[in-house]
Amino acid sequence: MLQGFAMASRISHYCAQLAIAATTLCCNVSFAEFIPEIVPDRSVAAMNGPFQFAIEHSDKFQWMFDPKYTNDICAFDALSLEFGFGTQVFRTSATWGHAISDTLFTKVTGEYFAEDPDFAFTSGTIDRWYGQWGLGADIRYRPLTRRGIHSVHFAFQYLNSQSENLPSLPNLPVNGAGTNIRRVCGTQEMGADLGVRVQPWQTGVFDFELYYDSMDYARVNEPTDGSSGIGFGMAINQNLNDCIVVTLSGTDRRPYYEYFARIKWIPTSTVGSLFEIALQFTSDGGAGVFGKEERVALALFYSWGGDTYATPRNYHDPYYRGLRQDLVDYTTVPVVRPPQIFEQIDQATTQP
Repeated sequence: MLQGFAMASRISHYCAQLAIAATTLCCNVSFAEFIPEIVPDRSVAAMNGPFQFAIEHSDKFQWMFDPKYTNDICAFDALSLEFGFGTQVFRTSATWGHAISDTLFTKVTGEYFAEDPDFAFTSGTIDRWYGQWGLGADIRYRPLTRRGIHSVHFAFQYLNSQSENLPSLPNLPVNGAGTNIRRVCGTQEMGADLGVRVQPWQTGVFDFELYYDSMDYARVNEPTDGSSGIGFGMAINQNLNDCIVVTLSGTDRRPYYEYFARIKWIPTSTVGSLFEIALQFTSDGGAGVFGKEERVALALFYSWGGDTYATPRNYHDPYYRGLRQDLVDYTTVPVVRPPQIFEQIDQATTQP
């Protein structure tokens, strides 16, 4: 009898040990399956940038100075402000970014953009300031555990440029007799953007965009000019070494095209801060009156208030550096930022 109780006790002890081992194994398998690759970072909001200052020269609009600042304003929100000004151009823009969850972000951009172009009427050339309002919204999903696919996003933009009736004037003699009825015609434009970002290797990131745009110049003196259609865009960001990264992009949309090249360099990096210098070149054109434009720029970037216990940052660091930094990087890029305002000459001639 005593031997039976002893055997039963040993069996119970072995069963208990087996149950504990099985439970431990199941828990370990479960955690290995569901723990994400990246630990979320919800650090306390502080002033840290990046702050950007660009000096830009255009063959059409001369000089422009463009300061820009982006920062998180709480654990789930960030704000980016831009205030560019020059001899013939002015731009002010604000972008608010919000983290709905660790994988789902959204942002909204509002901007006012004005330029001072030349308008060649048959009665003579004039230059006047005209403005354009822009509004855009974007939503992005990033699967944190999906290697190779960085994110997918969908965006919408709306642009509305200014129209104005001008006083009628006699035509220049070279353009014949008659009175020139003058008007500057703006447009309403709506566009959508579906994009995917892929990271095939650690040092390179590719963006692919599919656009659909519809715009309408509501002319009065000439036939209405409207168009719609599909466009495409592509960009690559490639690290050449720890301190140099190259960006190349091309965008071909119904309202405009834009080609962009930039080389960015880290001359110095200390613990908790980062200083960068960039040289940029842009070639663009649009459906408006301006035609082709070329711009060159020197840009300075500075971020501070980082992790004082980490090593100095460089371009070979992991592309993802926590949710706070990801939200700031996402908010820094505005949803809507056309290279030109969209204005056209709308004129007619009445004979004496």
